[in-house]
Amino acid sequence: MYWKMMALLTGIIVGFGSAAHPQTSSSAVARVRVQILPRVSVSAVTQLVDLGSFRTGTIGANLVYHIDANSPKIAVFVEVSAFHRMRGSATWGEPIPLSTPAGVEIHHGSGPAYRLPIGTKGSVIDGLPTYKSEVGHLSSNRSIFSKDVTVHVTWDQKDPDRAPGEYGAVVRLTTMVLQN
Repeated sequence: MYWKMMALLTGIIVGFGSAAHPQTSSSAVARVRVQILPRVSVSAVTQLVDLGSFRTGTIGANLVYHIDANSPKIAVFVEVSAFHRMRGSATWGEPIPLSTPAGVEIHHGSGPAYRLPIGTKGSVIDGLPTYKSEVGHLSSNRSIFSKDVTVHVTWDQKDPDRAPGEYGAVVRLTTMVLQN
């Protein structure tokens, strides 16, 4: 009888051991994804370059721009106008031509200048027709491109009898992010 009772108690204990336990917690994993879009901005550090008085010869100007991009590789091009005699908001007279054979030079960092040939007609900026350079590629050794860039442009003033007055030109640097 003792053994029968022990067997019955063992069966009852084993039965309770395999009974379902209450579930008091649970978890699941969800994944979150985001795509960071390319971003580039450019600002003119030098917004006005006053070259002073000039008579004849090659006129050169250095314009400084700051470029920030979340990519180490960017593409750039420059649009530049001839010098036009300014009278109020209107232009008149024969313009001082851009030195198209020289193209434009872009300096960034301590390396050599990057020369971009002048290509096609560009946009009209502030009422002035421009010429557009070819597209050039710049890169940084960091994961981003954040630096000042100097654009050097030249014009040819060959007319010693050119009418006196104030002449103005525009230079626009356009930047684009290149995908890695």
